[in-house]
Amino acid sequence: MTIRSRYGFKQLSPDQLDERTANCIFCGSTRLFETGITAQQSPRVKYLECQDCCARFLDRQPTEIFLDQYYATDEYSRTLTTSPAKAKRFAQRIISSEVGRDLQASPSAIRILDFGGGNGRLGLTAAEVISQNDYGFTEEVSVVDIYRPTEELGAQFIPASQLFELQAERYNLVIASASLEHVKDPGSVLQALYGACSEGGYLYFRVPSVFPLGKFFQQILLYPEHLSHMNPRFWKLIPRHLGWSGQFVYSRPAAPDDHLKDNPMRYLIASALKLPARIEVSLRRLIRLSSPPRYECAGGWEVLFKKMVSADHQLARD
Repeated sequence: MTIRSRYGFKQLSPDQLDERTANCIFCGSTRLFETGITAQQSPRVKYLECQDCCARFLDRQPTEIFLDQYYATDEYSRTLTTSPAKAKRFAQRIISSEVGRDLQASPSAIRILDFGGGNGRLGLTAAEVISQNDYGFTEEVSVVDIYRPTEELGAQFIPASQLFELQAERYNLVIASASLEHVKDPGSVLQALYGACSEGGYLYFRVPSVFPLGKFFQQILLYPEHLSHMNPRFWKLIPRHLGWSGQFVYSRPAAPDDHLKDNPMRYLIASALKLPARIEVSLRRLIRLSSPPRYECAGGWEVLFKKMVSADHQLARD
């Protein structure tokens, strides 16, 4: 395994790695097989794939001590560096007019939870996008992260250690953008975020989707930050394995991180990488195929899941 450093790449030692896992870190399945891609040779760390939920992850993950030390160093910025313009572009994709109207139909003020959001800029910008439509108002934006950000923008900070203590069904919109791939127990985190989402609320996830390219360009897998990979097939399967009730509003390639005028080369490369996935998603929608897309090298993948309203809850509303 390699880690990014201003001094180059280095491997993790045996005492910086956990023992090999025998279960899927998402769904708990024991039906795992090797992908043929290694993260490092000595000690050897391999990528596994779950035959049940299609998640891919390390057979040996970095220890909690190592990750805590790594994220505490200057090599990893604890402040979300997303610019206001970039945050607004992503927020506008998440909060379409239809989703905004649905959220504002809530009888109480809107609450947003931004998991792994650093200073909470994306969650706060999503709140601004909703309020611009004059559907209502947002009462609370909370951000869950390991460390308190050095730049606070007004979001309520919740330490990551308290994620599993959050009040059930509290938030109308739960965002986990570019964060789920960083955690060691993503299955438990997904369940906690689903539990924190109110019935009729939305869960938004954005994750990297470049795993097949790792066979040729291993450095794009970005370790130790990215501990797992979730392709479109995974998102189709995981709600059933975790017992979720609801449906996907969309499952599609995420927008390029860079804007054309800011970084033309990166934007064009990212757009070209995403184009086959965009075409496939459109074609499947056109011919009404329910199976998930097969193309995975989209750079980033995003999904929006709407949590089902129970019959009892609907009667209470009526």
